[in-house]
Amino acid sequence: MSTTMIKFKENLDVEVLETWVENNKMRLKMEKMQLDDMAGYYLVSLFCIVSLLRASIADPGKLPERPKIPLTEREFWELCNKCNMMRPKRSHHCSRCGHCVRRMDHHCPWINNCVGEDNHWLFLQLCFYTQLLSSYTLILDFCHYYYFLPLKKVNWDLFVFRHELALLRISTFMGIIMLGGISGLFYTQLMGIFTDTTSIEKMSNCCEEM
Repeated sequence: MSTTMIKFKENLDVEVLETWVENNKMRLKMEKMQLDDMAGYYLVSLFCIVSLLRASIADPGKLPERPKIPLTEREFWELCNKCNMMRPKRSHHCSRCGHCVRRMDHHCPWINNCVGEDNHWLFLQLCFYTQLLSSYTLILDFCHYYYFLPLKKVNWDLFVFRHELALLRISTFMGIIMLGGISGLFYTQLMGIFTDTTSIEKMSNCCEEM
């Protein structure tokens, strides 16, 4: 073999080796990015679940059966015509829970609890983390579709591997629906805080205007 051919082969081997090293570095970088993104996703999911549990079990501001009314505040109390108990003004009787709640905003079926004076901030926290989780889901779906490596076909019989693209589209659709709905709810809740108006009071005002 001539010297020229030997040098050409050596240069070709070096180029192949460099290409392999660069590709391997890129693959390791992408895998690390995927792991970091998944760790962040699970962390935000944990925050969302914890805020959901806290909002579900927290006392929304339930009034005791025999409240002690200070003499200076009696003019700010009224009689509930459903449970015949004295309650502060702007309180509301929840037909599902069966008691009056101070400054009740609404009864939320997602937390199976009323949203009132004492747990409203927890409900806002839940809305915020749900928005964050939905946004994170859409970002991961986008990155997985355009940048991340596809799932390794270790076991093609598994449902996830066979329907990766379909699951990705379903995840994107659900993320858009959740983000749109929860963003609207979060916006109305913030506007209610800024205007010092509950959802029940808004509905009552609308009915009176009609």
